[in-house]
Amino acid sequence: VGRGQGGPGRFGLSSACIRGIEARVAAMGGGNSVEFFANARSITVPGQKCLMSSSLDDLSPAVPPQNLIAALVEYLTRPVDLTAEILVKDVRITEHDGLNDFTVKVIFDGEVLDASGFGRGDGTDRVRKWKRVKVDQGKWSLNWVDHVPEEGAGKWIDEAKEEGGQSVTVTILSDPSRIEVVILEPTGDYLSDEKLKQGMHALFANLISQAQLSLQDVVKAQVGPAIKHSGEQSVIVEDMDKHVKYNDFFDFYVNILREGFAGAPSLVLEEPKDGEFSAFNMDNRITHVVTFNMETGEISQRKEDPLHNILTSTHWQIYKRPLVLEAWSIDESGARVAGPLLVRNVHRAANASIARSKGWFTKLGFRRSMCAVRSAVLDE
Repeated sequence: VGRGQGGPGRFGLSSACIRGIEARVAAMGGGNSVEFFANARSITVPGQKCLMSSSLDDLSPAVPPQNLIAALVEYLTRPVDLTAEILVKDVRITEHDGLNDFTVKVIFDGEVLDASGFGRGDGTDRVRKWKRVKVDQGKWSLNWVDHVPEEGAGKWIDEAKEEGGQSVTVTILSDPSRIEVVILEPTGDYLSDEKLKQGMHALFANLISQAQLSLQDVVKAQVGPAIKHSGEQSVIVEDMDKHVKYNDFFDFYVNILREGFAGAPSLVLEEPKDGEFSAFNMDNRITHVVTFNMETGEISQRKEDPLHNILTSTHWQIYKRPLVLEAWSIDESGARVAGPLLVRNVHRAANASIARSKGWFTKLGFRRSMCAVRSAVLDE
Protein backbone atom coordinates (compact mmCIF):
# COMPACT_ATOMS: atom_id res chain seq x y z
CA VAL A 1 0.00 0.00 0.00
CA GLY A 2 1.36 3.43 -0.89
CA ARG A 3 2.35 5.93 1.76
CA GLY A 4 0.33 8.84 0.43
CA GLN A 5 1.13 12.52 0.75
CA GLY A 6 4.12 13.79 2.67
CA GLY A 7 6.42 10.77 2.32
CA PRO A 8 6.93 7.76 4.60
CA GLY A 9 5.90 8.23 8.20
CA ARG A 10 4.22 11.57 7.56
CA PHE A 11 0.88 10.53 6.18
CA GLY A 12 1.48 6.83 6.79
CA LEU A 13 -2.10 5.60 6.50
CA SER A 14 -3.04 5.66 2.84
CA SER A 15 -6.35 7.49 2.43
CA ALA A 16 -7.09 5.30 -0.58
CA CYS A 17 -6.49 2.24 1.59
CA ILE A 18 -8.90 3.39 4.28
CA ARG A 19 -11.58 4.40 1.83
CA GLY A 20 -11.12 1.17 -0.10
CA ILE A 21 -11.55 -0.96 3.01
CA GLU A 22 -14.60 1.00 4.16
CA ALA A 23 -16.17 0.83 0.71
CA ARG A 24 -16.22 -2.97 0.68
CA VAL A 25 -19.04 -3.18 3.17
CA ALA A 26 -20.88 -0.13 1.81
CA ALA A 27 -20.86 -1.68 -1.65
CA MET A 28 -22.86 -4.63 -0.36
CA GLY A 29 -26.05 -2.55 -0.29
CA GLY A 30 -29.36 -4.32 -0.82
CA GLY A 31 -31.13 -4.73 -4.12
CA ASN A 32 -34.28 -2.88 -3.09
CA SER A 33 -32.69 0.54 -3.47
CA VAL A 34 -32.89 3.58 -5.71
CA GLU A 35 -30.75 4.88 -8.53
CA PHE A 36 -28.88 8.19 -8.22
CA PHE A 37 -28.17 10.64 -11.02
CA ALA A 38 -25.17 12.95 -11.19
CA ASN A 39 -25.32 16.63 -12.19
CA ALA A 40 -29.08 16.92 -11.72
CA ARG A 41 -30.89 20.23 -11.28
CA SER A 42 -31.39 21.09 -7.62
CA ILE A 43 -34.89 21.76 -6.33
CA THR A 44 -33.85 23.31 -3.01
CA VAL A 45 -31.02 25.43 -4.49
CA PRO A 46 -32.32 26.67 -7.86
CA GLY A 47 -29.63 27.15 -10.47
CA GLN A 48 -27.21 24.67 -8.90
CA LYS A 49 -26.41 21.02 -9.53
CA CYS A 50 -27.02 18.13 -7.12
CA LEU A 51 -27.29 14.38 -6.85
CA MET A 52 -30.88 13.23 -7.30
CA SER A 53 -32.40 9.81 -6.74
CA SER A 54 -35.06 8.05 -8.68
CA SER A 55 -38.51 7.88 -7.12
CA LEU A 56 -38.87 6.30 -3.67
CA ASP A 57 -42.49 5.48 -4.42
CA ASP A 58 -41.56 2.14 -6.02
CA LEU A 59 -39.86 0.77 -2.91
CA SER A 60 -41.51 -2.24 -1.33
CA PRO A 61 -42.20 -1.88 1.48
CA ALA A 62 -42.49 1.89 1.15
CA VAL A 63 -40.22 3.95 3.40
CA PRO A 64 -41.74 7.05 5.04
CA PRO A 65 -39.45 10.14 4.98
CA GLN A 66 -39.14 10.16 8.78
CA ASN A 67 -37.86 6.58 8.78
CA LEU A 68 -35.23 7.35 6.17
CA ILE A 69 -34.05 10.46 8.03
CA ALA A 70 -33.99 8.43 11.26
CA ALA A 71 -31.84 5.77 9.58
CA LEU A 72 -29.43 8.46 8.36
CA VAL A 73 -29.22 10.01 11.84
CA GLU A 74 -28.59 6.58 13.33
CA TYR A 75 -25.76 5.97 10.88
CA LEU A 76 -24.21 9.37 11.57
CA THR A 77 -24.06 8.69 15.32
CA ARG A 78 -21.43 6.08 14.41
CA PRO A 79 -20.38 6.56 10.78
CA VAL A 80 -18.05 3.56 10.75
CA ASP A 81 -18.29 0.55 8.46
CA LEU A 82 -17.71 -2.94 9.83
CA THR A 83 -14.29 -3.45 8.26
CA ALA A 84 -12.98 -0.24 9.87
CA GLU A 85 -14.20 -1.11 13.38
CA ILE A 86 -10.85 -2.69 14.29
CA LEU A 87 -9.21 0.72 13.80
CA VAL A 88 -11.65 2.64 16.02
CA LYS A 89 -10.37 3.93 19.33
CA ASP A 90 -13.30 6.16 20.19
CA VAL A 91 -16.49 7.66 18.81
CA ARG A 92 -17.39 10.86 20.64
CA ILE A 93 -20.81 12.48 20.42
CA THR A 94 -21.57 15.95 21.69
CA GLU A 95 -25.29 16.74 21.74
CA HIS A 96 -26.18 20.40 21.18
CA ASP A 97 -29.92 19.75 20.85
CA GLY A 98 -30.30 16.02 21.27
CA LEU A 99 -30.04 14.19 17.95
CA ASN A 100 -31.45 17.18 16.08
CA ASP A 101 -28.07 18.90 16.46
CA PHE A 102 -24.93 16.99 17.42
CA THR A 103 -21.23 16.60 16.66
CA VAL A 104 -19.68 13.18 16.04
CA LYS A 105 -15.94 12.52 16.07
CA VAL A 106 -14.45 9.18 14.98
CA ILE A 107 -10.88 8.55 16.18
CA PHE A 108 -8.68 5.77 14.81
CA ASP A 109 -6.19 4.18 17.20
CA GLY A 110 -2.63 5.31 16.45
CA GLU A 111 -1.05 2.23 17.98
CA VAL A 112 -3.20 -0.07 15.84
CA LEU A 113 -2.32 1.98 12.76
CA ASP A 114 1.39 1.72 13.62
CA ALA A 115 1.14 -2.04 14.20
CA SER A 116 -0.56 -2.40 10.81
CA GLY A 117 2.14 -0.36 9.07
CA PHE A 118 -0.19 2.54 8.27
CA GLY A 119 0.49 4.88 11.20
CA ARG A 120 2.81 7.82 11.64
CA GLY A 121 5.19 5.72 13.70
CA ASP A 122 4.70 7.49 17.02
CA GLY A 123 1.30 6.18 18.14
CA THR A 124 -0.54 9.33 17.06
CA ASP A 125 -4.29 8.84 16.70
CA ARG A 126 -6.12 9.92 13.57
CA VAL A 127 -9.41 11.80 13.40
CA ARG A 128 -11.07 9.84 10.60
CA LYS A 129 -14.39 11.72 10.69
CA TRP A 130 -15.58 14.84 12.47
CA LYS A 131 -19.05 16.07 11.56
CA ARG A 132 -21.55 18.64 12.83
CA VAL A 133 -25.00 17.26 12.07
CA LYS A 134 -28.26 19.24 12.08
CA VAL A 135 -31.74 17.87 11.35
CA ASP A 136 -34.78 19.83 10.19
CA GLN A 137 -37.67 17.44 10.76
CA GLY A 138 -40.20 19.91 9.34
CA LYS A 139 -38.49 19.84 5.95
CA TRP A 140 -37.30 16.19 6.10
CA SER A 141 -33.81 17.55 5.69
CA LEU A 142 -30.42 16.86 7.27
CA ASN A 143 -27.14 18.72 6.91
CA TRP A 144 -23.65 17.84 8.02
CA VAL A 145 -20.39 19.76 7.79
CA ASP A 146 -17.08 17.89 7.73
CA HIS A 147 -14.38 19.38 9.98
CA VAL A 148 -11.83 16.95 8.51
CA PRO A 149 -11.86 15.89 4.85
CA GLU A 150 -13.43 12.61 3.79
CA GLU A 151 -11.29 12.62 0.65
CA GLY A 152 -8.07 12.63 2.67
CA ALA A 153 -9.30 10.06 5.24
CA GLY A 154 -9.30 12.72 7.97
CA LYS A 155 -6.28 14.21 9.74
CA TRP A 156 -3.86 13.29 12.49
CA ILE A 157 -5.29 14.29 15.84
CA ASP A 158 -2.62 16.96 16.45
CA GLU A 159 -3.46 18.55 13.10
CA ALA A 160 -7.28 18.35 13.18
CA LYS A 161 -9.19 21.56 13.88
CA GLU A 162 -12.91 22.23 14.21
CA GLU A 163 -13.23 24.37 11.13
CA GLY A 164 -15.66 24.67 8.25
CA GLY A 165 -15.39 22.10 5.47
CA GLN A 166 -17.54 20.38 2.92
CA SER A 167 -21.29 20.72 3.56
CA VAL A 168 -23.74 17.97 2.60
CA THR A 169 -27.51 18.53 2.71
CA VAL A 170 -29.90 15.63 2.24
CA THR A 171 -33.57 16.44 1.61
CA ILE A 172 -36.46 14.05 1.04
CA LEU A 173 -38.57 15.69 -1.65
CA SER A 174 -42.23 14.98 -2.37
CA ASP A 175 -44.39 14.65 -5.49
CA PRO A 176 -42.60 12.49 -6.43
CA SER A 177 -40.71 11.31 -3.38
CA ARG A 178 -36.97 11.55 -4.08
CA ILE A 179 -33.65 12.07 -2.29
CA GLU A 180 -31.77 15.24 -3.15
CA VAL A 181 -28.14 15.59 -2.04
CA VAL A 182 -26.53 19.03 -2.30
CA ILE A 183 -22.75 19.07 -1.71
CA LEU A 184 -21.14 22.48 -1.21
CA GLU A 185 -17.40 23.05 -0.96
CA PRO A 186 -15.93 25.84 1.25
CA THR A 187 -14.88 27.50 -2.03
CA GLY A 188 -18.54 27.90 -3.00
CA ASP A 189 -18.44 25.16 -5.65
CA TYR A 190 -21.26 22.61 -5.86
CA LEU A 191 -20.21 19.01 -6.47
CA SER A 192 -22.35 16.34 -8.14
CA ASP A 193 -20.04 14.06 -10.11
CA GLU A 194 -20.14 10.34 -10.87
CA LYS A 195 -17.81 9.36 -8.02
CA LEU A 196 -20.02 11.09 -5.45
CA LYS A 197 -23.07 9.51 -7.05
CA GLN A 198 -21.64 6.03 -6.51
CA GLY A 199 -20.87 6.81 -2.88
CA MET A 200 -24.38 8.05 -2.16
CA HIS A 201 -25.91 5.07 -3.91
CA ALA A 202 -23.94 2.70 -1.65
CA LEU A 203 -24.82 4.69 1.48
CA PHE A 204 -28.54 4.91 0.79
CA ALA A 205 -28.83 1.30 -0.34
CA ASN A 206 -27.90 0.33 3.22
CA LEU A 207 -30.00 3.08 4.81
CA ILE A 208 -33.11 2.12 2.86
CA SER A 209 -32.68 -1.52 3.89
CA GLN A 210 -32.29 -0.43 7.52
CA ALA A 211 -35.35 1.84 7.30
CA GLN A 212 -37.41 -1.00 5.85
CA LEU A 213 -36.32 -3.30 8.65
CA SER A 214 -37.28 -0.67 11.21
CA LEU A 215 -40.88 -0.86 9.96
CA GLN A 216 -41.02 -4.33 11.55
CA ASP A 217 -39.84 -3.14 14.97
CA VAL A 218 -42.30 -3.92 17.76
CA VAL A 219 -40.52 -2.38 20.78
CA LYS A 220 -38.58 0.81 21.33
CA ALA A 221 -35.43 1.53 23.33
CA GLN A 222 -35.28 4.91 25.05
CA VAL A 223 -33.48 6.64 27.88
CA GLY A 224 -35.38 6.74 31.17
CA PRO A 225 -35.03 6.49 34.96
CA ALA A 226 -32.88 3.53 36.00
CA ILE A 227 -34.59 0.55 37.62
CA LYS A 228 -31.60 -1.09 39.26
CA HIS A 229 -29.82 2.05 40.43
CA SER A 230 -32.24 4.70 41.65
CA GLY A 231 -31.46 8.23 40.57
CA GLU A 232 -29.47 7.21 37.48
CA GLN A 233 -30.40 6.97 33.80
CA SER A 234 -30.58 3.78 31.73
CA VAL A 235 -31.68 2.63 28.32
CA ILE A 236 -35.04 0.92 28.82
CA VAL A 237 -37.13 -1.42 26.63
CA GLU A 238 -40.62 -2.11 28.02
CA ASP A 239 -43.76 -4.02 27.04
CA MET A 240 -42.03 -7.12 25.68
CA ASP A 241 -44.27 -9.75 27.34
CA LYS A 242 -46.74 -9.90 24.47
CA HIS A 243 -43.99 -10.44 21.93
CA VAL A 244 -41.55 -12.96 23.39
CA LYS A 245 -40.87 -15.36 26.27
CA TYR A 246 -38.13 -14.55 28.77
CA ASN A 247 -35.92 -17.57 28.02
CA ASP A 248 -36.07 -17.07 24.26
CA PHE A 249 -35.33 -13.38 24.54
CA PHE A 250 -32.37 -13.91 26.86
CA ASP A 251 -30.82 -16.60 24.66
CA PHE A 252 -31.21 -14.68 21.42
CA TYR A 253 -29.88 -11.45 22.96
CA VAL A 254 -26.72 -13.23 24.08
CA ASN A 255 -26.39 -14.87 20.66
CA ILE A 256 -26.61 -11.50 18.93
CA LEU A 257 -23.83 -10.15 21.13
CA ARG A 258 -21.74 -13.22 20.30
CA GLU A 259 -22.33 -12.86 16.56
CA GLY A 260 -21.20 -9.24 16.69
CA PHE A 261 -17.76 -10.47 17.67
CA ALA A 262 -17.77 -13.65 15.57
CA GLY A 263 -18.24 -11.65 12.37
CA ALA A 264 -15.55 -9.03 13.02
CA PRO A 265 -12.10 -9.30 11.44
CA SER A 266 -8.98 -9.87 13.58
CA LEU A 267 -11.03 -11.21 16.51
CA VAL A 268 -10.58 -14.66 18.04
CA LEU A 269 -13.73 -15.90 19.78
CA GLU A 270 -13.43 -18.29 22.71
CA GLU A 271 -15.99 -19.82 25.08
CA PRO A 272 -13.99 -21.11 28.07
CA LYS A 273 -17.03 -22.07 30.17
CA ASP A 274 -20.79 -21.87 30.41
CA GLY A 275 -22.00 -18.33 30.88
CA GLU A 276 -18.94 -16.66 29.37
CA PHE A 277 -17.27 -15.95 26.05
CA SER A 278 -14.47 -13.63 25.05
CA ALA A 279 -13.18 -12.00 21.88
CA PHE A 280 -9.47 -11.21 21.58
CA ASN A 281 -8.35 -8.57 19.07
CA MET A 282 -5.04 -9.70 17.58
CA ASP A 283 -4.25 -6.20 16.30
CA ASN A 284 -4.58 -4.07 19.43
CA ARG A 285 -4.44 -6.88 22.06
CA ILE A 286 -7.77 -5.77 23.52
CA THR A 287 -10.11 -8.41 24.95
CA HIS A 288 -13.89 -8.19 25.25
CA VAL A 289 -15.31 -10.52 27.91
CA VAL A 290 -19.04 -11.23 28.06
CA THR A 291 -20.62 -12.99 31.04
CA PHE A 292 -24.31 -13.94 31.32
CA ASN A 293 -26.63 -15.67 33.76
CA MET A 294 -30.18 -16.55 32.74
CA GLU A 295 -31.25 -17.14 36.34
CA THR A 296 -30.44 -13.57 37.42
CA GLY A 297 -31.08 -11.97 34.01
CA GLU A 298 -27.66 -10.30 34.05
CA ILE A 299 -25.39 -9.79 31.04
CA SER A 300 -22.12 -7.85 31.26
CA GLN A 301 -19.46 -6.99 28.72
CA ARG A 302 -16.09 -5.58 29.74
CA LYS A 303 -13.25 -4.29 27.58
CA GLU A 304 -9.79 -5.14 28.93
CA ASP A 305 -6.29 -3.98 27.97
CA PRO A 306 -3.38 -6.49 27.72
CA LEU A 307 -2.82 -6.17 31.49
CA HIS A 308 -6.50 -7.02 32.17
CA ASN A 309 -7.33 -3.50 33.30
CA ILE A 310 -11.01 -2.77 32.61
CA LEU A 311 -11.31 0.12 30.14
CA THR A 312 -15.07 0.25 29.62
CA SER A 313 -18.07 -1.95 30.35
CA THR A 314 -21.71 -2.38 29.36
CA HIS A 315 -24.38 -4.00 31.50
CA TRP A 316 -27.81 -5.41 30.68
CA GLN A 317 -30.47 -6.50 33.17
CA ILE A 318 -33.45 -8.44 31.87
CA TYR A 319 -36.43 -8.59 34.23
CA LYS A 320 -38.92 -11.46 33.97
CA ARG A 321 -42.20 -9.97 35.19
CA PRO A 322 -42.89 -7.71 33.47
CA LEU A 323 -40.39 -8.50 30.71
CA VAL A 324 -38.22 -5.37 30.60
CA LEU A 325 -34.66 -4.77 29.43
CA GLU A 326 -32.40 -2.22 31.13
CA ALA A 327 -28.91 -1.28 29.91
CA TRP A 328 -26.13 1.16 30.77
CA SER A 329 -22.41 1.61 30.11
CA ILE A 330 -19.41 2.77 32.14
CA ASP A 331 -16.89 4.81 30.14
CA GLU A 332 -13.13 5.14 30.59
CA SER A 333 -13.55 7.89 33.19
CA GLY A 334 -15.85 5.69 35.27
CA ALA A 335 -18.94 7.73 34.39
CA ARG A 336 -22.27 6.07 33.69
CA VAL A 337 -23.49 6.47 30.09
CA ALA A 338 -26.93 5.89 28.57
CA GLY A 339 -26.63 7.78 25.29
CA PRO A 340 -27.76 7.47 21.65
CA LEU A 341 -25.22 4.82 20.66
CA LEU A 342 -26.39 2.48 23.39
CA VAL A 343 -30.02 3.27 22.54
CA ARG A 344 -29.38 2.31 18.93
CA ASN A 345 -27.60 -0.94 19.76
CA VAL A 346 -30.15 -2.02 22.38
CA HIS A 347 -33.06 -1.14 20.09
CA ARG A 348 -31.64 -3.23 17.25
CA ALA A 349 -30.71 -6.20 19.41
CA ALA A 350 -34.04 -6.26 21.26
CA ASN A 351 -36.11 -6.21 18.08
CA ALA A 352 -33.85 -8.74 16.38
CA SER A 353 -34.17 -11.07 19.39
CA ILE A 354 -37.96 -10.84 19.25
CA ALA A 355 -37.98 -11.43 15.48
CA ARG A 356 -35.82 -14.52 15.83
CA SER A 357 -38.06 -15.91 18.54
CA LYS A 358 -40.87 -16.01 16.00
CA GLY A 359 -38.82 -17.73 13.29
CA TRP A 360 -38.90 -21.31 12.07
CA PHE A 361 -35.54 -22.05 13.71
CA THR A 362 -37.04 -21.47 17.16
CA LYS A 363 -40.16 -23.49 16.36
CA LEU A 364 -37.93 -26.48 15.63
CA GLY A 365 -36.59 -26.27 19.17
CA PHE A 366 -33.34 -24.38 18.53
CA ARG A 367 -32.38 -21.08 20.10
CA ARG A 368 -28.83 -20.59 18.99
CA SER A 369 -28.56 -19.21 15.47
CA MET A 370 -26.83 -20.99 12.62
CA CYS A 371 -24.16 -18.25 12.49
CA ALA A 372 -23.35 -18.70 16.15
CA VAL A 373 -23.29 -22.48 15.84
CA ARG A 374 -20.96 -22.25 12.87
CA SER A 375 -18.63 -19.89 14.76
CA ALA A 376 -18.49 -22.23 17.73
CA VAL A 377 -17.71 -25.22 15.52
CA LEU A 378 -14.93 -23.35 13.74
CA ASP A 379 -13.41 -22.23 17.03
CA GLU A 380 -13.36 -25.78 18.33
